[in-house]
Amino acid sequence: MNPAPRSPQILRITAEKMPKPDPESHLLVEALADLGVHAQMAAWTEERDWSSTPLVALRTPWDYFSQVDRFLDWTRATDKVTRLVNPAQMVEWNAHKS
Repeated sequence: MNPAPRSPQILRITAEKMPKPDPESHLLVEALADLGVHAQMAAWTEERDWSSTPLVALRTPWDYFSQVDRFLDWTRATDKVTRLVNPAQMVEWNAHKS
């Protein structure tokens, strides 16, 4: 019998559609697995209970600029229910390009 899938301890946030393949993220996911940490890639646009993961880390959310208000709303909401790296306030500051 296969064990039930574990909930990720870390979610690495990416874009829904990547403009090019990400050749590196799987390396970190594999290295964390070797240490007993279950990590997974997830698009920030996914419908998901973000509070069920203790750590959500931004990796490659490259599509945020096309829907920046939605992305910033997501960072604020996610930051309230789990630990978001980087915090929403910093992401918002960085997203303002003027």
